[in-house]
Amino acid sequence: MIHRAASPLVGGLVRFFLSRPLIVLYNLAILGVSALALWEIVALLRSPGNDFHEIIDIMEGLGVIYIGYGVVVEERASIFTAVGLYPALQNDDQEIVDHICHAYGLGYLCLGLLLEIVLYCVKLPNWLIDTEGRESPVLFIGVFMADVVVLMMLRHVWMLLRPQAAAAH
Repeated sequence: MIHRAASPLVGGLVRFFLSRPLIVLYNLAILGVSALALWEIVALLRSPGNDFHEIIDIMEGLGVIYIGYGVVVEERASIFTAVGLYPALQNDDQEIVDHICHAYGLGYLCLGLLLEIVLYCVKLPNWLIDTEGRESPVLFIGVFMADVVVLMMLRHVWMLLRPQAAAAH
């Protein structure tokens, strides 16, 4: 397959939007959204009304964010190659960042997909998967997965801020 370099504008935009500092900012923004969402979900789960539809809507939003973000971050190196930035800009520092992003992006993608599966266990008709009266424990599994993503994002930020130290491990 022949790869042509993308226009300088496209290459510049990809280089900017998938730069290490911006990935750190994306993580921090998603962390903020996740923290607010999880706070609300836990409050809803603890309330007598348990508005499961609102909880599921919020968690589906998180799942979609984790899946989409995970794919982009995981494929950072492939995107750089596709627009012709690699191999010209590829160096040891970029390879470390690509390796870190690939691992964490794959984790976000997998946990986002698993979160969606948990949600569909509650959404499916009870004759198929009977969760009647057991929605809260099932949804707490989703909350746990989102908590794991939050912890992963914190570690991802830490590793991106210190890529050389991350490479030593």
